[in-house]
Amino acid sequence: MDPVSDAIYSDPSAWRIDTDASEGTLAMVMQDGPRPLFRLPRFHGSFYLRPTGRLAGFALHLDLPEEARPARLRGQEPPTLYWESTDLRTGTANDLDGRGMLQLGRRETWTAVSGVCSPVPYARSGLPYLKIVLETTFPSLALWWPQEARRRLRPVLLTLFAEIRPARVGPGSPPQVPGPRR
Repeated sequence: MDPVSDAIYSDPSAWRIDTDASEGTLAMVMQDGPRPLFRLPRFHGSFYLRPTGRLAGFALHLDLPEEARPARLRGQEPPTLYWESTDLRTGTANDLDGRGMLQLGRRETWTAVSGVCSPVPYARSGLPYLKIVLETTFPSLALWWPQEARRRLRPVLLTLFAEIRPARVGPGSPPQVPGPRR
């Protein structure tokens, strides 16, 4: 991604995660490709952006749907899958990679993280919003979850789709692209 002038991504209050355009998916890795297990429609947390708009890291809590919860936790407070990565490296184009930590309850594992963070033109404000796709594969035995993958000793693919869009500043107006410095 080309650097953006005047570091327009450096103000965290000017941006928000678009929850309507964001979700996570879990799939069991099979010989013939991934087999979907669960959709994780909600998450909360933070994305850390460099002033140029490149993704530097994230710390996210992904809410588990009832059917994805371990049997001993069903009917209780919804557990979350915590996923964190810092110091993501950007490669060619918009690719990124690094290491991340997944935690469910007291169990945790470290995995490779890969993804893409691409700017998409946004006509209303003139600022590009960011489309983020992150992936990691983890051994189901490391977290003892999800049960179906663990029984078959299969790894699990976690994919997250998210968008970061300009937030409204003032009554109904998105942030504007800063002009050239004088």
